[in-house]
Amino acid sequence: MGLISACIFSRNHEWSIRRAIRCLPSIVDEIYVFDFCSTDNTVALANAMGVKVVALDVFKLEDRSLIECHCKNDWILLLRANEEISLDLQNEVGYIFNGNIQDMYQAYSFKIMTMGRSDFLIRRLAYSFCSIRLYNRLFTKGKSSVEVKDGKTIFVSDKCYDVEHSVYPCEGIVTSRSSISLGALVEQANLSSGINAHGTYWRNGDGYPSICRIIIGMFYKLFIMYMVRRYFIFGFCGFVDSLVYAFEEFLRLVKIREEAMKRRGR
Repeated sequence: MGLISACIFSRNHEWSIRRAIRCLPSIVDEIYVFDFCSTDNTVALANAMGVKVVALDVFKLEDRSLIECHCKNDWILLLRANEEISLDLQNEVGYIFNGNIQDMYQAYSFKIMTMGRSDFLIRRLAYSFCSIRLYNRLFTKGKSSVEVKDGKTIFVSDKCYDVEHSVYPCEGIVTSRSSISLGALVEQANLSSGINAHGTYWRNGDGYPSICRIIIGMFYKLFIMYMVRRYFIFGFCGFVDSLVYAFEEFLRLVKIREEAMKRRGR
């Protein structure tokens, strides 16, 4: 159909990049992998599959123009390298675009479902959330629509749209895995904390978190991941992953404090 440009964001995702790419060709006509200094075989695998690889500075993710300038189509689909579009969602998007009815809405949101590292099926009670991942850039010109959430998910902010009338919630799902190994998850946590700390500092000015705020923030993140996002359903691995995410929040707050104190000359 030739109407969608897909953008996949990767950083040391050699374990999942092929799955992310393979789920796309039926609904897009060009695929870009935006890679952030991978040290494994992510780039080589992407090149071997014939997609276009673009190296980006991790601290410039919020500049939407750096992403969109590479895309030839107005409709852009965003995906993380550890995510995979289900066949039902591929068919749903294909039906919309093949029927030439995509312009009835300005954007489309996908349901993202969390899966365990070794899971083949989605577990009962698995956490899910909706995120705008397919949008027409003509409706977002002049707006900071692409954001970084938790240092991981690239998405289009709901603030750009009248969600009720401009965004269509697709019924198909996207599955998301944190990592296949604890070491890779820890490395990702370190990277994400740096991205988030950098962005938070420049958005919020010279304020920096107290030691009490850092400690409370770490335990609050543990509670959110293990209970609210239901990582408890993944057993011991879910508990370990929740601890890593809590440590990521600890690193983020510490890096914000260090950056602020450095700027103040302390």
